[in-house]
Amino acid sequence: MKIKIAILEQDKNYLQRLISAFETKYEDKVEMYSFTDERLALEAVRNNKINILLVSDDFVVNRKAIPERCGFAYLVNTPDAEVESGAKAICKFQKIDLIYKEIVSLYSENALDQVKNYDEGSARILAFTSPAGGTGASSMAVACAKYFAKCGKKTLYFSTEELGVSDLFFMGEGQFTFDDVIYAVKSKKTNMTLKFESTVKQDISGVYFFSAESKALDVIDLSKDEIRQMIVDLKMSGIFDVIIWDMDFRFNSLQSDLMQLVSDIIIVSDGSETGNLKFKRMYESVEVLEKQGKIDISAKMWVLYNKFSNKTGKGVSIGEIKELGGAPRYDHASVNQIIEQLLKLNIFEKLLV
Repeated sequence: MKIKIAILEQDKNYLQRLISAFETKYEDKVEMYSFTDERLALEAVRNNKINILLVSDDFVVNRKAIPERCGFAYLVNTPDAEVESGAKAICKFQKIDLIYKEIVSLYSENALDQVKNYDEGSARILAFTSPAGGTGASSMAVACAKYFAKCGKKTLYFSTEELGVSDLFFMGEGQFTFDDVIYAVKSKKTNMTLKFESTVKQDISGVYFFSAESKALDVIDLSKDEIRQMIVDLKMSGIFDVIIWDMDFRFNSLQSDLMQLVSDIIIVSDGSETGNLKFKRMYESVEVLEKQGKIDISAKMWVLYNKFSNKTGKGVSIGEIKELGGAPRYDHASVNQIIEQLLKLNIFEKLLV
């Protein structure tokens, strides 16, 4: 279903360029209406069931004349303006992709049940975690995301780590962050498929990601049910082929029914004495929980060694857990240099099914 967008703008040249850009790039997603007369624009909003009305800040529109079902925003010249006359503000002079994302975000708040992509199939989810700190699980997750993207998969890197730093690994245009996703989940009044589409960014590597939330406490404040709903909505949105989930290690997470949605669980270890002991203790606990019938995940688990030392490191063979591969420690290298080296090792081939 196309989004019906009406634009009220005095500058005819700008209006023509904007309409042309939308019709060229988003012909299959939007239906455009353009006006220079306020009365005609408001009539069209009422009669044509317009979803979004964008109005130049040269006009002062009576908001009460706009139906509640119609999203509204002012088009402004100022790049950093978020609000104009009590309404959402969208900068006129930015890439058409970013204007489109702003529109989709606005539309998502008024289209709770209007858009479903479930018929397009669900995404495969691979979870990366570690029972030991400092093993570089996030670096491995990022490298895996870049590997899948390189293989032509539409891949999302998704972090629910309490101190996640996705912007350290990826760069993309747009002003939205994970804060917007969290707010939408908590509000329960937003079409999440549209919200994901409008807030996600794309790195030059091809990987999609959400910029980190402004405060780590916002992620900590998410309940288990809210995280579950987020994962389910992402999986079923039809937007992505693969989701690389970078998560903190907690037994209550492993016990969650969320693990039934995950195809593979990659446990990152450094092969050190301490790391191996924690790894063994983790697996012993998994065995107990499986015998109690609380989980069934050991068949999904892989061990992936990182920062492995040939002198002091040692691999361990435990239960059903399969070995994915390993990488050495890269001293005096930046994060991105390390990830580039990890990509050269082809350690994620076994996951590409």
